[in-house]
Amino acid sequence: MATPTPRGSAFRTFATRPLGRALLIAVAIPAVGWSFIYLGELIAVVAMLLLGLLLPITMGWKRPRQLAVAGLVILLLSSPVAGALETNLAFSPSPVATSSAVLPDGNGGAVLQNASVGPFSGASGTNFTFKVDLFPKFVPPNETLTALVFVVSTCPTATGNVSSPLCSAGYPVFLQNHTFSSPPNATTQLRFHQKLPGPDIWWWTMYTETRAKNGSYHFSFLSAGSGYPTIQGPVTGDWFSIYGIVLEQVYIYIFLYAGSVFYLALLAYTWFKVREARRKAAAALGMPSAPAPPTLPAGSGPPEGPGAAASTPVERHCPKCQAVVYESEKKCWKCGTQLPAAPPATTDSPLPSGGSTPPPGGGSP
Repeated sequence: MATPTPRGSAFRTFATRPLGRALLIAVAIPAVGWSFIYLGELIAVVAMLLLGLLLPITMGWKRPRQLAVAGLVILLLSSPVAGALETNLAFSPSPVATSSAVLPDGNGGAVLQNASVGPFSGASGTNFTFKVDLFPKFVPPNETLTALVFVVSTCPTATGNVSSPLCSAGYPVFLQNHTFSSPPNATTQLRFHQKLPGPDIWWWTMYTETRAKNGSYHFSFLSAGSGYPTIQGPVTGDWFSIYGIVLEQVYIYIFLYAGSVFYLALLAYTWFKVREARRKAAAALGMPSAPAPPTLPAGSGPPEGPGAAASTPVERHCPKCQAVVYESEKKCWKCGTQLPAAPPATTDSPLPSGGSTPPPGGGSP
């Protein structure tokens, strides 16, 4: 009767077959893409190492070349998945924004509230409306509201006409300045209208300009909450045109973060495998198999003379990781475990000529 194969062993066998490898890669592709968009670059790196390296090695993928090809497939195909998710997010309207309600920006309330843009997406050349509610009563004491500034650009860090070092030069910037001839007193809604070319993803913000009695100026921006000083939106162009813009950036960042860390880890794994193979080969060369003893006539003892006593080398293994170690080593080269003292080599002591065992004390019989 055949012995049933353990469930874990059967799974490992399946994972090393072409279908098993394909299924593991198919799981890793959306996992890396999804984590990159919704959890961030660092979590995507962890997912890439876990699903592209650690789990395959555990399942029996021992060849570095196989791991390198599988990792490349995951990186190449997870980027389109992440690009589609990011494009969907780009078309999702951003929540309304407000400025800070505490000093030095506000005084018990936000000066700028309910800032939004409409429509959120449109064709190239659409005239978008940006609006905000202005509350002059929350202007900090001893300051005078002098202007409200609106800025929209394709650079998420641009808050004015000065070029941002984080964006390539030449990006479009549209700026409008609403100056108050006299300080406003009542709550009012201000609107800015701007035609935007495309296809592109735009970023915008508004900020108040107040003047203190000593003549200094203070600028209070909307709180974006996007990780940038600006608010994402609107979008000009259809889904596929925006997807093409997003996909290029996603490829760059996925290969920069998840790809670079993955191949560095794979390089370390390959170096470890080569080092282990060299140590095993060196251990094998230093411990040859003992030759078969010569056949002796009946009643005779082993051969006499120098070198007749042959010592048999003992192969040693680390008690923790089972790595092959030299007899002289005191610590395991692989895991650092303290090794016990090496057992003495076995030696066959020759008997005196004639094959008889000498009596106690070494005297003659």
